[in-house]
Amino acid sequence: MNGEHIEAFDHHLVREHTRYSWFTDHGPTHPWDSVTTAEHGQDRGQYSHAKATRYADQVVQLGPMVDLYLADDPLIATWMQAEGPSTWLRQLARLHRPVVVMQLMRKTIAELRTESQEPAMVWPAEVPDDAQGFGVVNAARGTLGHWICIRDGKISNYQVITPTTWNASPRDSHGRRGHWEDSFVGLTVPDLENPLQLGHIIRSHDACLVCTTHMIRTGQRRSFSLY
Repeated sequence: MNGEHIEAFDHHLVREHTRYSWFTDHGPTHPWDSVTTAEHGQDRGQYSHAKATRYADQVVQLGPMVDLYLADDPLIATWMQAEGPSTWLRQLARLHRPVVVMQLMRKTIAELRTESQEPAMVWPAEVPDDAQGFGVVNAARGTLGHWICIRDGKISNYQVITPTTWNASPRDSHGRRGHWEDSFVGLTVPDLENPLQLGHIIRSHDACLVCTTHMIRTGQRRSFSLY
């Protein structure tokens, strides 16, 4: 948290805000209780199809740089401590992580060989009539979370929060900018007709732009609408 200390992740501290999203605003809600209902009629300043995801009421960023820093990777941890997070360091981490992953893959393959008789899956699986579930997996662009609610043996609610949603979130119920937005503050854009700097910053966070992001010309020279 804030680059100062590491603590165990608690998914109960995750909240989704929709104050500035094109969804019905139910206030900050945990994914188990979150509702995704499109709403375009009411004008309250919405500008994004992404929800504003927050952890412990804080704006956070996800991605290879964060993963490697938390894993105490010598290269990324040294640069982070020396210069802090930056567009350059996020790109370096994206290139460096495959080297780390290849080493972990060798270990995984060796373990699979020694346990080759173990079943890959158990089927059929028992599905409870009423339950709540949560799971995460590390995608190429950061942590991917899934939340599920089962009622009367059927899925009643299913929410997915991608790394893109965390990084590209709009303002939340308190008006705080998402991480991408905050990264633009103070940026000088020499050529407004070809704002390469904006693209560099966004791609350093997340190469999977199609998940959430669109750039729309608004007719105003200095206005760019994201997502």
